Amino acid sequence: MKLSTRLIAASAVVIMSGATWAQSTASMHISGQVGVNCTIGVKPTAKASSLDLVKGESNTQIADVIENCNNPTGYTVTLSSEMGGRLQPKFDGAEPVAYDLSYDKAEGSIAEKMVAFRDNAEFDRVAPLSITLPGNSRALAGYYYDNIVLTIAAK
Repeated sequence: MKLSTRLIAASAVVIMSGATWAQSTASMHISGQVGVNCTIGVKPTAKASSLDLVKGESNTQIADVIENCNNPTGYTVTLSSEMGGRLQPKFDGAEPVAYDLSYDKAEGSIAEKMVAFRDNAEFDRVAPLSITLPGNSRALAGYYYDNIVLTIAAK
């Protein structure tokens, strides 16, 4: 009798545990996640490497900047100059040439830093980068340069 009581109890447990799998509806939670991805690219124009320092430049386009950022709350693009907003001569005896940049609603000056604020995600946003610099009819012959650094960051 003891053995048969145990078998009946074991059978009831098996039947009850099987019943939990045989419901008429079931649900499960699924999910995924996308990480923040922000990239920036620059396509210089031919003018970027042939600025006219004698006659000057006035709002001359020197590049297209391509922004991509999937952050729904936006991102920033920061522009800075390695030479403080001046084209430095690569030789002694010449004065640096100060210049200004304009970039798609960016605030600030290239002499310090410029920041463009974006309020939402953007994909393949293309914005022109332009330069203005005074002419100098007495500029010394030679190579003048600067490096502009563009940084994109999610908010």
